[in-house]
Amino acid sequence: MRYLMLMVLTCAFAFAAVPESKVQMNLSFAPVVKTVEPAIVSIYAAQVVERSLNPLFDDDFFAQFFDLPQFPRQELAKSMGSGVLIDDKGTIVTCAHVVRNAQEINVKLSDNREFKAKVNVMDTQNDIAILSLEKVSEKIPFVPLVDHDDSESGDFVLAFGNPFGIGHTVTSGILSAKTRNVSGRVLLQTDAPINPGNSGGALVNMKGELIGIPNAILSKTGANLGIGFAIPISTIKPLLGLSAKDGKYTRPWIGFKVETLDSDKAESFGLKGTKGVFVTAIHDLSPAKTEGLQQGDVISAVDDKPIESKDGFDLKMLEMKPDQELNLTIHRKGEELKFKIKTIIPPGDKEIKSTKVSGRNPLSGCEIANLTPAMAGDLGLDSMLTGVIIVKSVARANGFGLSLFQAGDIIEETDGEAVKSVDDFRRLVKDGMKSMIIRRGNQRLTFRVG
Repeated sequence: MRYLMLMVLTCAFAFAAVPESKVQMNLSFAPVVKTVEPAIVSIYAAQVVERSLNPLFDDDFFAQFFDLPQFPRQELAKSMGSGVLIDDKGTIVTCAHVVRNAQEINVKLSDNREFKAKVNVMDTQNDIAILSLEKVSEKIPFVPLVDHDDSESGDFVLAFGNPFGIGHTVTSGILSAKTRNVSGRVLLQTDAPINPGNSGGALVNMKGELIGIPNAILSKTGANLGIGFAIPISTIKPLLGLSAKDGKYTRPWIGFKVETLDSDKAESFGLKGTKGVFVTAIHDLSPAKTEGLQQGDVISAVDDKPIESKDGFDLKMLEMKPDQELNLTIHRKGEELKFKIKTIIPPGDKEIKSTKVSGRNPLSGCEIANLTPAMAGDLGLDSMLTGVIIVKSVARANGFGLSLFQAGDIIEETDGEAVKSVDDFRRLVKDGMKSMIIRRGNQRLTFRVG
C-alpha cells in the first residue's frame, strides 16, 4: 500500500512537471531574442587619424626617448561596433571608442534600414556614447532600460552584438559578478561570450530589459575565454537627455577616496562587522572636507542603502548627477554620524596654462602647469592629484635627442619637499636641485641630478 501511494505521488509530480509550452519544452530564449534583436544596430564610423611617415616614431621605445622628426599624414580609418536603441525616437547607447573622432556615422538596423547618426554626448572616461538617428519618420524598435536593477550573480543574461562583422548574434551566460573593478572602472562581469564587434551591444536580463553594454573581454589571444565585461546601465542613465556643448560629459566630483573595509581595519575602528568602506584621502577642495568628513571615517551606507565594498561605492558615485545630495552614514570612534554632501563639477580650469622652464635645470625646455581636478579628469588622470605639476612638453637634451621626461609626467617632490604648484617648483629649484620624484602613470620614478 505504501509502495502504491509512492507511485501515485511520483506520477502526479511527473505530470505536474510536464512542460506546457514550446518555450518550456525547449528551454528556449527565443521569446527574449525576438523582443530584443530588432533594437540591436550595427555602427560604422569613418574617422580621420594621423599617422607618422617615420617608421621609427611608431615604435614605442624610440618614440619615448628620442626626438624623431614626424611627418604626419591623415588617413581615413573605419571602425565597426554595435549599439542598442533605447527609445522610439532613435536614441542609441554604444561605447565611446566605437565613434570617437568620427567624421561620419552610419547605423544599420536588423531589418536593413540605414540611417545617419550624430553624437549627443560622450563620456570618454567611462567609454559611453549616446547617439541619435537623423531623419527618423518610421517606427523604431527599442529595448527598455531596467527601472531598478535587482540582478544578482548567477542570473541568466543574453549578450547581443555583431561580432567580427558576421551579423547580429546572441550568446547566453550568467552574470558572474555585479561589480568588478577593471582598470579603475566598475563593470559587470559575465561569461556570455563577447567578441570584437560586440562592443556597444546589449546585455539583457530574462525580461528583455537592458542591464548593461558589452565593453571588453579579458583575454591574451583576443578570443573569448568566458570573462567578459559590460558597462552597468545605472552609470549610463545620467547621460540620457543631455547634449553637452563640447560633446563630452563631466562626471560629478566628491573629492575623496575610499577603500574596502577588512577585518583588521574594522577592529582598529572598533567595528564588529567588515562591511563598508573607509576614507583614505580627502582633497582640500572637496565638498566633503567642508562638511567635516575626516580621513579614517567608515561609510556604512549611502542614502540608507548599505555599502559593502569600494566597487559598490564607486558604482553609486557613477549613478550620481552634479549638485545631487548624498546622505552618508558614518562611523567615527564608536559613534554613528550622518553627513549630507553635494556632488559638484570638478573645480578648476580644464585648459592647461603652462609655463616654460628655463635655466640650468634637467626640465629646461619643458612646459609645466598647475594641475586642477577639472584638468586631471580631462586628461584621464586621478583628480586627487590636484596641486602637483604636470609636464606639458618634453625637454630634449643636446646630442642624441635623449629625453628623460614625457608629457603627462607629474612632479611630486624636489629634494624631499612636496611640489604643489609652479611657484613651489620655482622656489625649490632656484639654487639648483639634487633629486626629483616623478609620477608616471602608476609608477614613481626618482631622478638624481649631478
